[in-house]
Amino acid sequence: RRLGADGRANTWLGDGTAAMLYGLTTAAQLKNPAGIHLDGSGAGHIACTFANVIAHVSPGGTTSLHAGSGSLATTVGTGASAGFRHVIGITLSGAKLYVTEGGKPGATDFYVREISTSTRHAKIKAGTGPAGFTDGPLDTATFDHPIGCAVSSAGAVFVMDSNNNAVRKVDTAAEVTTIAGQAGSASFADANGGSARFKAPTDACFIDKQTS
Repeated sequence: RRLGADGRANTWLGDGTAAMLYGLTTAAQLKNPAGIHLDGSGAGHIACTFANVIAHVSPGGTTSLHAGSGSLATTVGTGASAGFRHVIGITLSGAKLYVTEGGKPGATDFYVREISTSTRHAKIKAGTGPAGFTDGPLDTATFDHPIGCAVSSAGAVFVMDSNNNAVRKVDTAAEVTTIAGQAGSASFADANGGSARFKAPTDACFIDKQTS
């Protein structure tokens, strides 16, 4: 749906059918679209959770496949040869999309994926698969149901690690750190770093400079 400046909501993409059919605006079909990111031109990408694909949408509203075979599998590949397991959060930094994988209840594999907007190649950015709460290098860090994500102007990816009740940072130095919250502590507390508390955080945005 799209919300206009006058507050009016209208259907932009999809006809309400839970399926994948690429096409123009309301002639298209989407299966559980969960995350969307639009650039300044109006083009963007949509994470379709139960379809296990990333769809591209043009400024004119035409959808097409960007990456994903549709099969439930975490596979490094390009375009339709890539595989995902319940993609949910999505954000854009330059020519790279970052996508969280495994946000669905009952999921068992948890990753942050990186996808090129130009070549459509998808790879694993961070995570080992099984649920956990481990900071460290990208290939040993673990997550538990990462959902929302946002990226800073410096290229760091911030992940809402929902079942860990924490905000995680995937930095440009190839490390994952916990910047706020603590696994096993689902509550609400304003504080710094590990003393702060969240209860299943699900979405994120990033503002580089506070202005008010």
